[in-house]
Amino acid sequence: MYALTGRVALITGGGRGIGRAIALRLAREGAAVAVNYRQGAEAAGATVSEARSAGVEARIYQCDVAAGFEAVQKMVDQVVSEFGGLDIVINNAGMLPERRTLHDSTTEQFLETFDNNFLSALHVTRAALPHLRRQKRGHVIFISSTTLAERPPYRAPYVAGKLAMEGLASVVAMEELPHGIHVNVIRCGTVATEMGVEMLRSRGVDDFESLNAVAPFGRIIHPEEVGNLAVFLCSDEALHVNNTVVTIDGGSQGWLPPRLPTT
Repeated sequence: MYALTGRVALITGGGRGIGRAIALRLAREGAAVAVNYRQGAEAAGATVSEARSAGVEARIYQCDVAAGFEAVQKMVDQVVSEFGGLDIVINNAGMLPERRTLHDSTTEQFLETFDNNFLSALHVTRAALPHLRRQKRGHVIFISSTTLAERPPYRAPYVAGKLAMEGLASVVAMEELPHGIHVNVIRCGTVATEMGVEMLRSRGVDDFESLNAVAPFGRIIHPEEVGNLAVFLCSDEALHVNNTVVTIDGGSQGWLPPRLPTT
């Protein structure tokens, strides 16, 4: 549907969940994919193997993108050297910290969450921009959460880190407009991934399929749907979609059970 042949995409946290789904969807549209992972080499390798079955070049890259800029820059430069360029960056890596009140949170918990949900995206974007500027058209997509719209209790580090990330995305979108780089955010509702299941447990739900009867359109979001949206944003059909937060949640998260209080 969307021809991305000849483009190269780097997906952070691409071994599982949303990152995996985006990598595979990009591959099916003809993009070569560089799959980054911190832990879980086997899962990342499985993503690459499936991407290759679509007839594209695919490789895995181990790097903790939250650890520091120099390591990330080395990884990005290696991707460019091995693939011959870089056109698309998907900032998907992140973490969901333990639920706590602000009173019970520690500075270390905030710093760890900021490292993984903000600095990781900052490092990758900074390292990628010089390469994206060389392309006819570049794309940076930040994966965020509808938790930011709700801003619920017990999630202060997560909300703060993702808000910082979205602010970064907006600034970069305006700065890089003269270079033809599109920068957008995808805010995901409850998705059927490991992290999605973890978030549902905070609502007392152990089986996400039990919510299909009340979810909009008959089921909760599948990661492949996020992949479809990411591919659209990287396509010529989305030429004038820039500096935008696109929400994928069925129109509402009001059907979910209320969150449980912390112990």
